[in-house]
This record gives sequence, C-alpha cells and structure tokens, in this order.
Amino acid sequence: MTSRQPTPISGDKILVVDDDPSILETLTTMLRFKGYATHVASSGKRALEAVHQFSPDLILLDIMLPDIDGYEICRRVKSDKETQDIPVLIVSARTRREEVVNLLELGANDYITKPFFLDEVIARVRTNLEAKKYRDRVREEASLQKAMLDISQAVTSSLALGEVLATIVGTLIETVHCKRASILLVLNGDTAQVVTTTDTGEQIGRILTLERYPEVVNAIDESRLINVENHLADPRLEAVRHLFPDATPRALLAVPLPFKSKDLGRYVLHVERPGEPFLQKDVRFCELVANAAANGIYNAQLYEEKALDNERLERMANTDPLTGIHNHGFLYRRLSEEVERAMRYGSDLSYIMIDIDRFKAINDRYGHLKGDQVLRDIAHIIQRSTRKIDVGARYGGEEFAVLLPETGIEGGSLQAERIRREVKAHYFSAIDGGRVSVSCGVASLSRGGGDTDDRYTPDWLIGAADNALYQA
Repeated sequence: MTSRQPTPISGDKILVVDDDPSILETLTTMLRFKGYATHVASSGKRALEAVHQFSPDLILLDIMLPDIDGYEICRRVKSDKETQDIPVLIVSARTRREEVVNLLELGANDYITKPFFLDEVIARVRTNLEAKKYRDRVREEASLQKAMLDISQAVTSSLALGEVLATIVGTLIETVHCKRASILLVLNGDTAQVVTTTDTGEQIGRILTLERYPEVVNAIDESRLINVENHLADPRLEAVRHLFPDATPRALLAVPLPFKSKDLGRYVLHVERPGEPFLQKDVRFCELVANAAANGIYNAQLYEEKALDNERLERMANTDPLTGIHNHGFLYRRLSEEVERAMRYGSDLSYIMIDIDRFKAINDRYGHLKGDQVLRDIAHIIQRSTRKIDVGARYGGEEFAVLLPETGIEGGSLQAERIRREVKAHYFSAIDGGRVSVSCGVASLSRGGGDTDDRYTPDWLIGAADNALYQA
C-alpha cells in the first residue's frame, strides 16, 4: 500500500524547457495535475525570455536545444543576481559523469536522466521547491534580523530624534518594499504633523488634515493596527478615494506607536504600497518597527528632558540669583581661561571692577529691597552695554566686574566710561531722585606691553583692577 503524497500548493510556477513536444506535453500535464502553474519554452532564447517574464519558482531544463544549449542557459541563470536562486533541474539523456559534474558546477541543483519516471520528477520538483522555500525563509529571516539590528543600533547609538526616526523608516521601506513610510504626531482629533518620512516630496513638519487619512484616525481611536489591503475596496476609505492620484490599488498600514504614558504624545507609523497587500510578515515587521520607533522617541525625549534639567542646573550654578547675570564663580573660571589664552597667543585682555558709590547709605535709607532693585538695574545696564564676547558678572555685594577679551587698556577704559555714563543717565525708580553713580577700575594684559611674565595670573588682574578702582 502506498501513501498518497500531498498536493503542492497552487501558485508554484515551473518553467519547462525542451525541444521535444511530447516531453513538454507529458511534463506539463503531470505538473498541472499536481497543482503547479507551468510555462513552456522549446528553445534557449525563449527560455531566457521566460525566466524574466514568467518569474518561475523552478526550471526543468534540457541540455540539447536548437539555439542556446542548457549549459549556457544554466550559466546565465545562475550568474544573474535576480535569478540565481531559482532551482534548475537538468532533464537530459546524457549520462556521462563529466557532463553531470560540469552542470552541477555551473549551479544546477539536480539532474534527472531520460527516460524519466514521472513520480521521480514530481518528487525531485517537490524536494527542490521545499528546499528553495526554506532557503528563502532563512534569507528573509536574516534580512529581517539585520534590519531590526540596524534599527536597534540607530535607537541606541543616537539620541538625535530626527536621525533615529529617519533611519527607522528608511530601513522599513527597504525591507517591506513599500513606496512611502512616515511617522505622524497626532496634534488633536483633526490634524497630525509629519515627524519623518521617506517621501522626498513631503515636507517634514507639515500639518496634515486627518479626515484625508481615515485609517490613521481608526488606528488612534481603536488603539490597534489598521491594515487596508486595497483602498479601492475598503469601505473605510470610500469618502477619500477621489483624493488618490490614480486608480492603482494601494495597501495601507497605520500602526499606533505603543507608549506606556500618553504624555509622550500620540504617534502613528503610516506605510503605503501600491499593488499587492502587505504580507503577514510585513505587518509583523511594521509592528516591530513601531515598537522601535516608540523606544527611540522615549529615549530622545528622556534625554532632552535631562539635557534641559542639566542646562537649567548649569545656568543656576553660573547665575547670580538676585540680578540674573553671571556670578563670581563663572566669572573666575572664564577669567582663568582668557588669561591663559592671552598669555599663550599674546592677545589683549582687559578687566573692569565696578563699585556702586555709597550703596550702604542706599540700603540704610531705603531698605534692602530697594537696594536689591538698584543692583538689578545696574546689572541690566552692564548687560546692555557689553558685547556678546564680554562677560558681565556680579563680583559680590555691590561690586560688579566685566571681562573684555581682545581688548587693550584703551578699549577697557572706554568701556568703563561708557558704563559709568549709562549708570549716571539712568533713572533708578527705587530711590528718591533716581540717581546712582559708580566708580570703575581697569586693568589689562596687553601684547603691546610685553605682558608675558608668569606673574600675570587671574588674581593679579583682579588685584590690579581693584587697585585702580580705589584710586578712581
């Protein structure tokens, strides 16, 4: 008793190449009976044309043909990257060992001798097709794993959100062979913003009206993946079909990015492909990509929050809380850097010490709150009177300082006089009469003066400016 072999899945396509009509008829009849789709070619030229037009899953190939022999056909098929994975089964009356070896070395997958047994042909066809499908699955799995590895590396190696998301969608379209992939940030119930896209005609940051994308709306409302296999037949897209540029069927996927917290926003991965629907493996891959994108967004936002916190802490550490300008610690660090640079490169550097005249009397008469307002006004005058490269700071108490890179004693003196006049002209609303004055002392390191001695340190410059202040 013999067991019945399972019928192959319909859809496997086999190209039969032979110049003998009776063999073509015998093989195609049996193959079709077993559920295979067949195409025949009686010459080498037609066989090569059929390889690209018919896209067979397997080729049954005779050696002796009227124009191009089986050796050359096998060589061409196996040397072409687009066709090299198609199994080639040689069906020939030639049995010389060197000929068989030669064909196998050219890439032939199997060899069947004529006259053949039909059950043997069917068994070898089935075995080689199964082997091809297994190899295809292995390659496909390896490709998906590589794609996910690339995405994982992008997510973990960079915290630049735009760069990460661009890598993610770029890898996606290469893997699932789609036309367009985008990540959208839903702003409200009616609009979404394009965060990243592979469409060169689409502008990142563009605002989209969601009524044109019902699949995105459904994905957000239902918190699940929406798979539109054919936009022409899906009732959810009936109201927007006229907006598509042509009548080509389109497959659409809308995948919500899974976040544990809604505070991160509502993002959707949107993928479009003309023609065939997405396979289940494509859908699964897009879900994995959505997870990776969610991780990328979470990491980037977390990093951004930490960066803002660090920036805020650094600003607090460098800022005088009363006046809002730089504090003594920041001033001294910058002064040390600028003195070192001036000594190394022979550049000019000036330093101004500023003291509010009779400030104790202001505090005693009007109180410390009014005195604090005077300090804030002085700080504001210093900020608006200096260049971007200058450093204005509160030195302590009623004393301020200004560091002037690339400025000699003459420029430093002019700047000190400018600040003094600005203060004199300012109306201080916190006190009666509104007038306050300051005294300034200036010290400089000047390349013209040959100041290259090691004794010229930050403390020396501060002391020199302090002495000049008390002589003012």
